Amino acid sequence: MLPLIFLFNYITAALFYQPLLDNYFKTEYTKLQMICNLGGSMLKKLFPLVLAALISISVCGCETTLPKKGDKLNIICTVFPLYDWTREITGSNAEVSLLLKNGTDMHSYRPTAADLVKIVSSDVVIYIGGESDEWIEKALDRSPDAGRTEIRLMDYLGDNAIAEEEEHHHHDTEYDEHVWLSLKNAALFTEKIEEELSAKDKANAETYRLNANNYAERLSRLYKEYENVFNESPVKSAIFADRYPFAYLFSDYGVTCYAAFPGCSAETEASFETVISLAQKADGLNLKYIFTTESPLSSVAETIKENTKHKNQKILRLNSMQSVNKEQINSGTTYVSLSEYNLAQLKKAFSGEF
Repeated sequence: MLPLIFLFNYITAALFYQPLLDNYFKTEYTKLQMICNLGGSMLKKLFPLVLAALISISVCGCETTLPKKGDKLNIICTVFPLYDWTREITGSNAEVSLLLKNGTDMHSYRPTAADLVKIVSSDVVIYIGGESDEWIEKALDRSPDAGRTEIRLMDYLGDNAIAEEEEHHHHDTEYDEHVWLSLKNAALFTEKIEEELSAKDKANAETYRLNANNYAERLSRLYKEYENVFNESPVKSAIFADRYPFAYLFSDYGVTCYAAFPGCSAETEASFETVISLAQKADGLNLKYIFTTESPLSSVAETIKENTKHKNQKILRLNSMQSVNKEQINSGTTYVSLSEYNLAQLKKAFSGEF
């Protein structure tokens, strides 16, 4: 039964993905043959029929077509910060859509066939380019289009990209994907996005430049507010009792952070040794606050607190902005508003007050 489900899903994906089928038909032929072989004699008998159907799709095009492109640029962004920056730049002059719009965590996201169509049929694709985006890069590679602009933000960081702490031993270095949490990076990325969009859509280039400049001023003011908080603070360290997507933010201001898990680790429970180590750090550094993300994985923060000397630390949440949903967007949530929320939380911890 399971191979039949796989086969059904495969054919459905092929129907959606038809315009790309010609580009790598030989490879897909092999995959389809393997699936049919796994299904036993019945699916082996079906293989010629299924193959014939797919060939028909490839040759005649059937009725499946990609969305028609209008006069406005069709731009797709993977995660919320990129989407919000792009909206600020383009205003009403482009069709900007968000791929992960249901609050889905990018680390656990599984693309649908429709997602692949959106990606490869857009005029502009804006994505981070980290480990979680490998599927996007494969889709783009399999469907080359000289008319499509692909903006991979990690390309602009160079030596400023932060390597992730490894949970396991890998030969290749992976870099922290949460690049948007640095306001410095946000300013850089919006500048680069504006340049790419202006080059592609010259009719609206002046509007894009004006909007980007205005937005850059807002980001600059916000950066200075963050800088003032950290420069005036006697506190230079923090405890993060959760996954740790804030490396870029704290790195901007020279803050040392001790975290329960590296990056966006797949782990959900901190070891006894980790809990005790963080509790001792909190005591030794006289830290009055413990941070978590907006969606804490477990009760790690409370456990750390209970193992400190005075057990009186307060727990604060910072928003990583990676799981913003449609309802939040419709209610007015923006990159700037979430950055202002995080600033208010950081002021509590780094003001030296309790």
